[in-house]
Amino acid sequence: KSVFGSHPRNVSSLPVDTSALVLANSALISEISGSGVLIDFNKSEEGQLVGGKKMDSRDIKQRAMDLLKSIYLPYDYPDSVTRDYGSFTKWRVLQNLASAVMNVLSTEALLFGLGLGKTSTKATAAATNWVLKDGLGYIGKVIYGYAAGKQFDHDPKSWRIASDLVEDLGGMLELLTPLFPGDFLLLASIATTLKGMAAMTGTATRHSIYKSLALRDNQGDIATKGESQGVTCKIVGLGVGIAISNALGQNYFKLLMTYGAFTVAHMLFNWQSMKCVQFSTLNRQRSAMILKEYFAGRPVETPYETSHYEKIMIPWMGYQSNIVLGAKVKQAFTSSEEVEKALQSCGPSEKYLASYKNGKIYFVFHKSAKHDDYMKAWMTGLKFVDGGCKDLEGAAEYTRANFSTFKAAAKASNWQTDYYLLN
Repeated sequence: KSVFGSHPRNVSSLPVDTSALVLANSALISEISGSGVLIDFNKSEEGQLVGGKKMDSRDIKQRAMDLLKSIYLPYDYPDSVTRDYGSFTKWRVLQNLASAVMNVLSTEALLFGLGLGKTSTKATAAATNWVLKDGLGYIGKVIYGYAAGKQFDHDPKSWRIASDLVEDLGGMLELLTPLFPGDFLLLASIATTLKGMAAMTGTATRHSIYKSLALRDNQGDIATKGESQGVTCKIVGLGVGIAISNALGQNYFKLLMTYGAFTVAHMLFNWQSMKCVQFSTLNRQRSAMILKEYFAGRPVETPYETSHYEKIMIPWMGYQSNIVLGAKVKQAFTSSEEVEKALQSCGPSEKYLASYKNGKIYFVFHKSAKHDDYMKAWMTGLKFVDGGCKDLEGAAEYTRANFSTFKAAAKASNWQTDYYLLN
């Protein structure tokens, strides 16, 4: 018997934008998303896997609510947060709304203080462009937050480097606005969006970094001191920047060259700081590093030892992207024979199915799969790719025999083994 048994009666507990599998009573295999969309797959006369009509029991209102939930609430809400998150968020939304209104009014007052009243057409146009620039930037941040979301947790180091690079690119676009005054709104909006994306990424990754540096659950104190250090540096930087600006005068070329030089320094210093940070959570790269040692029969290294040769990646490209965790049915299988073969090779107790095609390994998970099941699939994929196994069946057998021992060794080396960040 296989764990892929029957249609689930209740799918509301599944996270939005994830897929799970069940073997249906009336279909060979079925795929169900967290939002309740069900696709039945059957065997055609030629033996191919054919997907039936998508069945979505949600009404339009529920679909809209699910979309808003995926945009504005954390992944797997409410199971991934404490029960007071909802109340906290409600008051934060009202606070941010009031702050936005106050910001518009205070900006208008500043313009009045500069003698730019509402009677001035040019001043009004300038103020309107400025507000539109911020508004378009905010929309870009919302879209970016929806698209990136939980990705920040998987590799904070790489995302932190990427955020500063994006911020520097935004600053470069602002430097180009004098060359294209007619496109000020477009360039300034893109620059504001890039800087907003960088700020969002920086804030999200900063919390993870501070948490990794805290020994006594004192990340709040570390964050406060970090802000104090940053503000002081900004004060000093303002003075240095004014002095350099005065020295450069009106030479636009020198201005661009100086900005470029400080961009290089900015990225270099950030790179060095990220190399000092160690995480005890197992993401794709860190787990692959210690699994490689385990496959070779060597002791599992500690987070501190691993951090010294952990690489800064291009975050949106992923690590070992040839291993796809959480694939859809049509990605993994094209025929009923492939499904039956996967059921045999992965064993009756596993909560994933695997296939290898076009140079990629696809893992499809059962609806009840947990974090250990994700790590088992990842371990199987790595054993097949880098561990010397010639087929997926052998890799899966190795994982079944060794996973408990590996998990115990990782825990003994101070790795977090209750959950994994494998994307």
